[in-house]
Amino acid sequence: METGTECSAQQERLAEVNLQLCNTERKTLYRLLAALFRYPEQGLLDSLSLSLQKTSAFLNLPLPADTNQVPELIDLEVAYTGLFINCLGGAAAPPYGSVYLESDAQLMGSSCLQVVESYRSEGLNLDASDEPADFLATELEFLYYLVAEEEGAENSAVALGWKKKQGDFSRELLHPWLKEFCQRIEQTSGVHPLYAWAAEALLQFSELEQNYFSR
Repeated sequence: METGTECSAQQERLAEVNLQLCNTERKTLYRLLAALFRYPEQGLLDSLSLSLQKTSAFLNLPLPADTNQVPELIDLEVAYTGLFINCLGGAAAPPYGSVYLESDAQLMGSSCLQVVESYRSEGLNLDASDEPADFLATELEFLYYLVAEEEGAENSAVALGWKKKQGDFSRELLHPWLKEFCQRIEQTSGVHPLYAWAAEALLQFSELEQNYFSR
């Protein structure tokens, strides 16, 4: 359990890191984290070392010792399937908002429909996706899109509008379930170190983003 001093030190470190994150870095983190929480493919492994280094640098989050060696694709596929798709007794941490936001853990529940409406309001659709709208990686990609729009805004008033959209979506439909999701990953016996670290990075980045939206 963290002491008050440890918590205070962590909060000070997070605040310091948050001040250093520009929109380009925020976009990069959303894109990298989205890739980590999708089903692993060879393309992920090809860029994994650089992705982890960037994430570590932006968040001031040390890499686990065993990330120096790129894992085998089959090992990540097995680890991903057990954590997020299926294993004996059910997936440990399903990456869908409805599982955590709906009282009966119903997939495609009302919160998922809110996510769909958020996408549609920006002229986006998921016709080419096999995943529900509230799939974690898709929500992270959506926030990447909103940050890109903020970054390219023609003036500060328009930029603030895009920032508000990010804050509303994150506070209502993403941030509320990330803590439980990440805790499930961390508490899973024998969890692959890459996913344990990715969960820590995701939760830390989400906290930084909430600080950003509140300013």
